[in-house]
Amino acid sequence: MTKSPIIAEAANDNGVIGSPESAFTPVSHLLSGIDLYTTPCSSSTVMGPTSPACFLGSQVEIYHEQRKRRRVLLCRTLEEMLSPLTETKLKGFATVPDLIQVYNVQMGLMFEWAEKLEDFRSITIAQDKVRLLKTFAMKYFLLDNICHTVEMNVNDRIVFANNTFIQPHCYPQIADNEPIEWQQALGPLYGEHCLRMIEELVRPMLEMGITYGEILALRLIIFWNPGSIGLSPETIDIVQNASEKAIKELHNWFEAAKIDKVQSRLGNVLLLLSPISNHTQFLIDIVSTIPGFGQMPEWDIFLADLLR
Repeated sequence: MTKSPIIAEAANDNGVIGSPESAFTPVSHLLSGIDLYTTPCSSSTVMGPTSPACFLGSQVEIYHEQRKRRRVLLCRTLEEMLSPLTETKLKGFATVPDLIQVYNVQMGLMFEWAEKLEDFRSITIAQDKVRLLKTFAMKYFLLDNICHTVEMNVNDRIVFANNTFIQPHCYPQIADNEPIEWQQALGPLYGEHCLRMIEELVRPMLEMGITYGEILALRLIIFWNPGSIGLSPETIDIVQNASEKAIKELHNWFEAAKIDKVQSRLGNVLLLLSPISNHTQFLIDIVSTIPGFGQMPEWDIFLADLLR
């Protein structure tokens, strides 16, 4: 990979780069009384401790609770954990260790999220649960980081959950002693495909003012439509019913938000499924070349075995 100099950014004395158009409010400053249904992900306010009026409402609350923990888990020092800059500032270009760290944290949160789904708990065949989680893992990784980018109100780069980012054709410096596989992975990751992810996912979500409920409906729809992965007939019935329920819950969300032209809005949300699928496969191809990617820490050996 050709090494390109890091493009100059406005930085403070700590080397923390400011988000160009950040409208992100720290989780520690959650406000009550915010409309659960109509507040976009990129709004300067986020959902407070409002009682959910539907299933997707409860999913939004779970998401924000998990986001608090994700923030803590991604911090590498106590100072970083306590600093208000942790959530509001971009850190710099993402490296391979950043990708590995974010993925490992997100996999733990994904497993925890799935275990709270009543339909998932009703699956009695353990291997079917494993197949669903393995199939969903990289899709969760992509969608969660795209959601975080939208929350940051950034439209020219992909911001990972630890606030490092990839920007089209702006490559990080790579030391000569770093593995050649890292260089081979970062090349395409920062290339034209990054721009397509922005154009096909980030900007459409920002333009439509996508809400948390719609993001989490997408998560459910994707999870419950895994394709032909060898599930048992009993589990296939559960998955199909759960998939239909996810669409119904999205309609309920629209109704609660008093959305006009529901079919048009639904169509715009569902149009995101195809690029999510395409970019997921791209990420799978990239990370398959990175040694150690997806290997959980020793203390999480159960999850490592499950997702391997």
